[in-house]
Amino acid sequence: MGKKIVTSGRRYIDIDGYGCMLAYAELLNLQGETAVAHSSSVLNESIPHSLIPTNPALVRTIDIQSDDQFIVVDVSNPDFFDTSITHLDAIIEIIDHHAGHEDFWKERIGNNAQIEMIGAACTFVYERWKSAGILDKMTVASATALACGILDNTLNFGSDLTHERDVQAYAWLTAHANLTDTWAQRYFEECEQSILEDVPVSIQNDTKTEQLRSHNGESMTIGQLVVTDAASFIRTHKTTIQTQLSKDHPLWFMNTIDVMRGKNLLFTTSPESMQWLERTLNVHFDAHGIATTEKMWLRKQILKADIDQAVSASTSASS
Repeated sequence: MGKKIVTSGRRYIDIDGYGCMLAYAELLNLQGETAVAHSSSVLNESIPHSLIPTNPALVRTIDIQSDDQFIVVDVSNPDFFDTSITHLDAIIEIIDHHAGHEDFWKERIGNNAQIEMIGAACTFVYERWKSAGILDKMTVASATALACGILDNTLNFGSDLTHERDVQAYAWLTAHANLTDTWAQRYFEECEQSILEDVPVSIQNDTKTEQLRSHNGESMTIGQLVVTDAASFIRTHKTTIQTQLSKDHPLWFMNTIDVMRGKNLLFTTSPESMQWLERTLNVHFDAHGIATTEKMWLRKQILKADIDQAVSASTSASS
């Protein structure tokens, strides 16, 4: 039997996928498996190196054998899988919290597909450690990475997707890693510092192009960044945002999450994108192409709203 390769998405990896890969590979090795965490993708600005102690190595290039098996974390859309995955039959497990491909994977691998809309995929990996009964053996490095993933993906527990399971996992992980009360603030501040060092690259490293189910399958480019002052960020970087996001598709917007104020500022100059967002999220764009939400929305939640809208329209049309 070959090794188990724990991997994630293509183009870039955020802290949720990063923490999942490292901590799950560590668990599998402790359980007697031969496992490796692998990604060929860029690590984005949600992964601040100074706040994460030296982890077990994330393998960047890998020799894949015919009997190797893949475990995919924090992504379930095959279009976004790491380039090391050349055929889906080699995938034995999916761990994700993005909607849209649940039925596809249930049909292929049954209960080995865990796709649930909660705050962080890192919470699922923590729960696997807990079920294995060896939480005390988790390294501080893995606990810190998992805690980072939960903190980031729940938007400091301000996201509607936050589940009590995320809260419980985070409490244990931060205690195990002996993280201080000021750690969360320092985490977001360092992420923002990394973003501001190279804004075009930061935007590129957290941008996805998705097909809109409620919009005839048209592609939309969606950038997303978590900052401490969204209004200031957009005001300063409007031209850069537009240049980066509008170059490939006419439909685009920037989802700028203001983690300190608990809201989003959506920015686009595309009239069709404005109309779609106004219909989907019940927001209003001003003359500067900016709409303010009443709560924080993650990109995956916006895309879930698009799916729900498409299902509703289909049901109405057939009734």
